[in-house]
Amino acid sequence: MGTGRHDRLLAAIDTAYDCIGDAYDRARAVQTYSEVAHDSGVIFADVNILLGSTTNLHWHNVEDEAIKSFNRRFQCPARDKLVKTIMSHPPCVPILRQSVLSEDEWLTSEMYKVGSQPWGFHSHGTSYISGKILTKTFCFFLRHPGQDSLDAETLSMLAILNTHLRRALNLQHRIHRLEETVIKSNNILDLIEFGLVLYDVDKTPVFVNAAAQRILNAKDGLRWRANAMEIDDRAAKQQFQSLIDGSYHPATPANQRSGGVMSIPRVSRLRPYSLMVSPMHSHRSTMENVTVAVFIFDPHHPCEKTAINLFVSSYELTSPEAKLAQYLVLGYTLEDIAQLRTVSRNTIKTQLQSIFSKTGTNRQSELVSLLLRSVAGMSLKI
Repeated sequence: MGTGRHDRLLAAIDTAYDCIGDAYDRARAVQTYSEVAHDSGVIFADVNILLGSTTNLHWHNVEDEAIKSFNRRFQCPARDKLVKTIMSHPPCVPILRQSVLSEDEWLTSEMYKVGSQPWGFHSHGTSYISGKILTKTFCFFLRHPGQDSLDAETLSMLAILNTHLRRALNLQHRIHRLEETVIKSNNILDLIEFGLVLYDVDKTPVFVNAAAQRILNAKDGLRWRANAMEIDDRAAKQQFQSLIDGSYHPATPANQRSGGVMSIPRVSRLRPYSLMVSPMHSHRSTMENVTVAVFIFDPHHPCEKTAINLFVSSYELTSPEAKLAQYLVLGYTLEDIAQLRTVSRNTIKTQLQSIFSKTGTNRQSELVSLLLRSVAGMSLKI
């Protein structure tokens, strides 16, 4: 392999891993693949072998009309000899059409008549990259009129690049699975002692942690009804709906949307619940539909140390400062905290300013948001 080709392959491998992110950058990966294949037309597609459906993920150097023809030729991948043959080969090995179909078979096939002849494509090849039991990700490549067929050395380079693409895609999948586990696992979120309800883009709850379930099951002003969180008090219900509506502006960045804090009266006449609605900035593919988080704080169910230790240790708060932060996240006012701790309001203010200094915050709302992020592990903004 020449020095130029070797360097180009190494750069392409680096790009395959650089494409890992919030979602895999298929556009960049496909373009890089095309460059290694000497400007071949390249199509990344998911093929459902059983249902006979093809979903194009991305393509490069192939006209859109040709892509439509490509889809028509794969109306039944189960009967496509090229696809069937490649499934019996090791993943990532590129296979040329002529190694599977004779010239006579090719020229009389629907693949040729619909997907190739109108465009003058030649030297088709396919690599099976990765996939599940039924849906497989393929990389199809082809040559345009006037382009030479790919030589053996280039095919070897594609085989190496395919291997790294497969690893990169599997790594991206593992990252997404890990994120999903961290966000949705009861073992994580049920350690949080305040209620947490996550809403999707349709304003529908998609997750309720154990603390929120406990509060809703008590039916003390809040309850669960028809797969939704219901508020008994009419005025509070309207206020909550207003906060929820203000958090849903798809065209507006999450950190610029509104939200807010409110009280929920209780039937038992105990101290009301504090409820905070906060837009949730989540661009991960596994949580892309979660847009709003609702936190419920019960002043009669104080947090254990397990919910505050991380925050305290991270910012080196003193014991009084940690207790103050704990009361704030439960919805207590400074006056309430001063009375409960039998200290002056000035003392509470001094401790609060110390917390601001240590945490780099300026307002109580910023401090509460920081505490929630530290405990819950989410990027939430108010």
